[in-house]
Amino acid sequence: MIRKVSAACCLIGLFGCNSSPQPDPQFGKLAVLGTVDPRYQSYNVEMAEVTGGRFWAPYGGPEGEVYRFREPEDLSNIRLRQLAKHLGPAYMRVSGTWANFTYLEAEGEQHNEAPEGYGQLLTRDQWRGALDFAEAVNAEIGVSFAVRDRDGV
Repeated sequence: MIRKVSAACCLIGLFGCNSSPQPDPQFGKLAVLGTVDPRYQSYNVEMAEVTGGRFWAPYGGPEGEVYRFREPEDLSNIRLRQLAKHLGPAYMRVSGTWANFTYLEAEGEQHNEAPEGYGQLLTRDQWRGALDFAEAVNAEIGVSFAVRDRDGV
């Protein structure tokens, strides 16, 4: 299925959605201006939600608290998967600022914590969990990582 974008989108932007009388845009008679991928509606899963670690503190915490340790989200949670499934098809971006300081275990490596210079560790099992989640909710994954050496360069 391809979602169609028509001049109706422009009319909605011009006239808004307030309660004042609206012109009849005759949606069925407007020309199709283009199409977008059916995965147009997409979302981000912050890397720290996959790895756990110090992440933005939720509102309502102690005054001045900016970061708080958070456990990884349970991407195998059935309720979460059922809710996310309704957003699909979608692209799921796994990234964010915390990805820039995430160490990804190489084949055969097994760490208990992130090496010096990194903020958190993405284990191969955590990454498999993100892949399983994406498959279960009809999402394709996009990622971004900063490439750094052990000295942070």
